[in-house]
Amino acid sequence: MCGVAGIINPGCGTASPDLALKILSRLRNRGSDGTGLLVVGEKGSSLQRWGGDAAAIPAPARNALERSAHDPIHLCLGHVRYATTGTTAQTNIHPAVAILERGSGRRPVRLSLVMNGEVSFTEPWRAEAARDGIEMGNAQTDSATCAGRILTHYLRSSELPAALVAFYKEAFPLGGFTILGLLEDKERSFFYLRDGLRPLHMTRVGSMLVFASETAHLTGLEHADEPVSIPAGEIGICPLPDCGKSHQSSKDLRFQILDMNRELSGVSSRGLCSFELAYLQHHTSVVEGRTIDSIRNDFGRVLCRAHPPGDGAAVAPVPRSGISAADGYLSEARQGSIAVRTSPAVIRLNGEKPMARSFLGNGNDEIASRLRSKFVLNPASLDEPGGVILIDDSIVRGDVCAWLSSVWQEKGGDDLSIYSAWPPIIAPCYAGIDLHREDLFALRFASVEETLTNPRALEDQMSAGFTHRQFGRIEDLTLRYAPHQEIRAILSEILSGEICTGCFDLRYNYICPANLHAVPDFLVDYAAKNRVEMPVCKKEG
Repeated sequence: MCGVAGIINPGCGTASPDLALKILSRLRNRGSDGTGLLVVGEKGSSLQRWGGDAAAIPAPARNALERSAHDPIHLCLGHVRYATTGTTAQTNIHPAVAILERGSGRRPVRLSLVMNGEVSFTEPWRAEAARDGIEMGNAQTDSATCAGRILTHYLRSSELPAALVAFYKEAFPLGGFTILGLLEDKERSFFYLRDGLRPLHMTRVGSMLVFASETAHLTGLEHADEPVSIPAGEIGICPLPDCGKSHQSSKDLRFQILDMNRELSGVSSRGLCSFELAYLQHHTSVVEGRTIDSIRNDFGRVLCRAHPPGDGAAVAPVPRSGISAADGYLSEARQGSIAVRTSPAVIRLNGEKPMARSFLGNGNDEIASRLRSKFVLNPASLDEPGGVILIDDSIVRGDVCAWLSSVWQEKGGDDLSIYSAWPPIIAPCYAGIDLHREDLFALRFASVEETLTNPRALEDQMSAGFTHRQFGRIEDLTLRYAPHQEIRAILSEILSGEICTGCFDLRYNYICPANLHAVPDFLVDYAAKNRVEMPVCKKEG
């Protein structure tokens, strides 16, 4: 769920690094483990990486970027990281770089990329790249391996389009990826790849062409056009402009577009990761012509139809991603003539100021600390006569609902209910929410099969009480979930292609050795038609 950003600047102005930092700062909702920015200019380049989000940029990195801004700028590649593979060490922060030294005074071939997603089964690629003499530094990530793999294919074919098609062909079944990259050889070429599981959008800002993971981070920029979505299955390649030419603009750029749905046989693109809509994307972003707010509103309506409130109940969101679902829940209840009220039960201590998302904390202690610094319960809500229903976007580890319930009990409240606008999460994911099986809250109470066939039994068992290692014994809490069939029906109306809903119904659209699933049928067909050798994938991951 990382965030990527890219800027091509054919006008060769000096605003690109500042604009890139601005977009990276906006992308903080997609991860704050680390930030990286590569600035490529007429007289050289500057690659800076640092821990934390864009606002945490250290003075030496900022000074280096400011010095580079005095030269004509060709390109910026930026990334915000949520560490799914590899540690949070600075060497693992993107951009990832692969280099082949050629010796005899010849310039090395260099490939840099930023990547949102994850690709599995890459160990053989790394070994082959190393045998070819390709150096990937100390980065222990699949992103660095992908950089090395693309460079391996480039050395074989001597053509960037052929190299990117070869990489896409073999990587497509093994995860999800959006990649922005730069190849430096005889000339410099920018490229992007989007397989469909991860989002990518583009706009023009003055003379510049700007890419980012979500529309929310491109809107509101000065002189920006309306963002457009890069289609699933598309590869784009563009030689960087010659800054010696005057009066260039983004309209002068000439992209070579490769449509993998035509280059390859069978299904070669797929629908978005469903959890992008539930939680990952910013609430103002747009997907398939709809705002994330409106989509989450629909999830709340489904939740209300499955679990309507009683007359007189007070409904409150767990900010921020639960607000849209709570609005939908309230609207549906009122349409059914149910008397419900809104309640500021959970108050955000810092108002609307951005803070690190508690879900992305590293372990229970850090998550608990973030929750305490972000939220406080409104004492007036403890005495609501009809009880309080808190609407959350999803329940993953159970930390938020356990914390809310424990504080509620400490303050003497009763009749607390927490409803999730997303179905029970019952399977691990390594391309979206990066959850291990042992972390999943629902699986503490029932098996995958039991949850799918009888979710109400799971809800009742959870509501009977449980012990949380950080917050102690939780009692007098009612937990309810949106039904997975209804949520999938909404997703199918919004998204095209093979949507990944593996986290709640085991219907993955990629394969990973750590996920609980077999190879989806459409990928078996894809591998056969395109002569792709699929790795062994056991049903029990």
